[in-house]
Amino acid sequence: MTIQQLGYFLKLAEELNYTVVASQFFITQPTLSRQIVNLEQELKVTLFIREHNGVKLSKEGKVFYQKLKPIFLDLMKLIQDTQDVNDRKDVLMIGIQEEQLMSNSLTLAINRIRNLYPHLTINIHRCTMEELRKALDDGTYDIINMLKIPTMTMPVPTDFMVLETEPMYMAIARKLAPDLPGRISSEEFQEFLNQYPLIIPDIISDGSVNQTEMIHVLLTNSNAKSNQIRIIQSGTPISLPIQVTSCLGISICNRSNVFSVDPEAKISEIIGSEKYIKGVFYKKKMDNLYLRKLIELMREEVQKAQTI
Repeated sequence: MTIQQLGYFLKLAEELNYTVVASQFFITQPTLSRQIVNLEQELKVTLFIREHNGVKLSKEGKVFYQKLKPIFLDLMKLIQDTQDVNDRKDVLMIGIQEEQLMSNSLTLAINRIRNLYPHLTINIHRCTMEELRKALDDGTYDIINMLKIPTMTMPVPTDFMVLETEPMYMAIARKLAPDLPGRISSEEFQEFLNQYPLIIPDIISDGSVNQTEMIHVLLTNSNAKSNQIRIIQSGTPISLPIQVTSCLGISICNRSNVFSVDPEAKISEIIGSEKYIKGVFYKKKMDNLYLRKLIELMREEVQKAQTI
């Protein structure tokens, strides 16, 4: 009894026409008949009753069809899932937090692993922080590059590698502060907060992070009077540059944020501010050879950067 024979039987049980089923499988009618006869001989039952005007299922055939159909579908899914695992053995799936630039150590490691394994397929996708967390959990991504939020928990046991530690920056429309220096004091930052509302994005919507509380902690550590500022929680992180450059308010960010490459925005480091930690999350239990190599290469790149 083969999977092919079972497939022939199910289709013939539904169509009840040898000619139609044979054409669907691109085989001859005698070949189909022979396969069905072989199946009947193995089961020691008659599955189809041949009539002058066609064919119909026997009592045994009806029972076999009803019991076999769900089992066969499950078997096909199992085969597909098994093949998908095989297809992914030479693939690395990398997720990047949508408003963040890819970490330099990760970029260099990707370039190196491409040279080591030319056949390796590397797919890189941008999405929200919440989507990244879920995708790492369900196996969609092998590794994710994002900020580490102190109060945030991951849905699956993970390891985290620090790639950058960056101070807090203020982001503002260039037209509002054309002469903004590269660094400002916490007192100067407070003056901007007195003039403009602070816009923060919706980072996580599942309640695992109290974003307003997180921002207040950051601002308190930068000596800003966080209990007196106006906070607007609006939109997704990727929409922030549009809102800020439209002069709707100011925002805070790390150095490797899309704000740093936006020609209509200016960013300035807030002296003595709280640090952003950015790196990669990956599952503690890894079964991907290439992922282990990528992590090894990243560690090397981080060590190189620290010695410069």
